[in-house]
Amino acid sequence: QRSPNRSQVRLWTMRAWLFEAPYDRPPAQYNRSVRADDFLDGVISRLEQQKARLVKAAAAFSDEEWDASRGKRGWSASQIVDHMNLANGFYFEPMRRAVEAAPERQGVEVAFSWFGKVLQKASGPTGKAPSPKKLWPRTERPGRAALDTWMSDADALLKLAQDAKGKDLVRTKLTNPLVGIFRMNLADCFQLLVSHNERHIAQVERRVPGPKA
Repeated sequence: QRSPNRSQVRLWTMRAWLFEAPYDRPPAQYNRSVRADDFLDGVISRLEQQKARLVKAAAAFSDEEWDASRGKRGWSASQIVDHMNLANGFYFEPMRRAVEAAPERQGVEVAFSWFGKVLQKASGPTGKAPSPKKLWPRTERPGRAALDTWMSDADALLKLAQDAKGKDLVRTKLTNPLVGIFRMNLADCFQLLVSHNERHIAQVERRVPGPKA
């Protein structure tokens, strides 16, 4: 299967914007009027919850079940986690550089960009956009190492969120690392990664094996 081209990406993003369910938002109190540091506290809280949920879900799988795929094209739980790791890997370094370069500015109100909202729709819990080939799992049996990597990445994202406090998340822009024709702001990136986690952690939870006889 070929990787999507730019025309397909544009079509998918427009379809997500026009026809899919509303983009994934932070908790209800986090809207355009929320200040950046409060938004980041929400990101940190959600990440801590996601860590606990994924650890709990993973513990319910045997090693064999963890790597067991679902049909011809269905990813295993470990492959879902590997996919999250790949997505995180594309964003972390550009985000780190952006946080370092971001000017200090207190009281900034969070606002997501148009493309950030599109990606939240496409990649979040209600999203249906297909994964680009470069984000497909790297192996058929990633094993428990995929979970270790994800936990390490989650801790890195938690630190990045702490480091971003007091910075201007809205005016600090970066080129999307996967779709280079679009730019995003830092608030988009934090929200996108947490939303993407939510989509796929829920998939892992749905794959938890039932009680064994």
